[in-house]
Amino acid sequence: MKLNSVLQGNTLEILKTFPNESIDTVITSPPYYQTRYYPQAECVWGGKPDCDHQWEDWNGWQKCKLCGALWGELGLEPTPELYIDHLVEIFLEVKRVLKKTGTFWLNIGDRYNTSGTLSYRIWTDRRPKEDKRPKMPEIKAKSSYPPKSLLLLPFRVAERLIENGFILRNVIVWSKTNPLPQPIQDRFKSAWEPILFFTKDARYYFNREDIAIPYAPTTLKRIRHANYSDKTRYAGFTNEHWDKLAQRTYQSIPFQPLFEQNNAEEKSPTTMPTDVWTISYQPFRDYHFATFPEKLVELCILAGCPEDGIVLDPFAGSGTTLVVAKKLGRKYIGIEMVEEYIRIINKRLERIGEFLL
Repeated sequence: MKLNSVLQGNTLEILKTFPNESIDTVITSPPYYQTRYYPQAECVWGGKPDCDHQWEDWNGWQKCKLCGALWGELGLEPTPELYIDHLVEIFLEVKRVLKKTGTFWLNIGDRYNTSGTLSYRIWTDRRPKEDKRPKMPEIKAKSSYPPKSLLLLPFRVAERLIENGFILRNVIVWSKTNPLPQPIQDRFKSAWEPILFFTKDARYYFNREDIAIPYAPTTLKRIRHANYSDKTRYAGFTNEHWDKLAQRTYQSIPFQPLFEQNNAEEKSPTTMPTDVWTISYQPFRDYHFATFPEKLVELCILAGCPEDGIVLDPFAGSGTTLVVAKKLGRKYIGIEMVEEYIRIINKRLERIGEFLL
C-alpha cells in the first residue's frame, strides 16, 4: 500500500491488496449509472481467475461461457440491480480496509428510468488496434421501475450497505447553486445530490472544532431570551434545561460562566453545520466529465480524518480528493483505471507545494 500515490488498475482487485483497518477516511464518487463511457475502464466481474475466458454477448455485456464471468464497465450494467451489486461488492472491501474509527463519504447520482438506448459504440471503436478485449455493443438498460421514474439508486445502495454493517449517519444534501443545464419540460430541475456519510462503528473519529460555524444572531437572541411560550413548545424542557442550553450555546463548552465581556470574541458560540451544503460546481480546466468541488471534500476531511490520517479515493477521477488531502497535510491514496486521468491527477498534485508533515 503505497502512500501519496495513484494506483492504476481495477478498484476491487487493488483494494483486496490493502491491509485490514488501514484507512482513516474514504471519500469517493463512483461512475454514475448509465451516464457515460470511460475509456479503459472495462474489467472482469466474478467467475474464475484462472479461466481462459470464452466470451459471448449477454444483455449488452460479455459473459464467459466457461465460468460465468462478466466483462464490462462499472456504471454501464444492463440493469440497475447489477450496478448496485457491483458497488456493494466494492464497498464491502472499503469496509474491510477502513479503520474502526473511520468514516466513509459516498456521492452517487440518481438516474431516471428511460426507454432510450445508451450508445457508446463510437467510443469503443476508437480503441487502439492492439487492444484485443471484446468490443461492447450498445447497452439497453432494463429496469422494473416505471418509465420516467427515479431509480433511487443512492438509497438502494445505502440500504444494502446498512444491511452489511455500515452505519448511515447522515444523508447530506449537496445543493448546487449552478446546476448543469437540463432539457426538461415536465418536472422540476435537479439541483442537488446526496452525500452519504457512513461509519464502520458507533464510536468514530469526528472533529467538531474544525467545521463548527457561528450561531446566527437571531438564534442566540431566541435562546438567551426564551420566554414561557418558547419553553413550553418542547415537552419535558424545564427552566433548568433551558438554562443549561443557553450556557452550552454561548460557551460551546458546558459549565462555564456565561456572557463574560472581557473575552466575548474568544468564546463566540458555535454550532454544527446542517446537512444541507450549498456548494457550486468548481471550474476545472483539464478534461474530465465529473469533478468534486474542493470545498465539499475539505468538509469531509476536516470532519472525518485526523491530522496524521490516510485518505482514500477508490475512484480518483480528476483527483480532487487527493489534491485537497495534500493541501490539508493528510496522506492519500487514489485508485484509477484510466491512464489519461492519472496524468491529470499527477499534474494537479505537482502544482501543490510539498507540505511539512
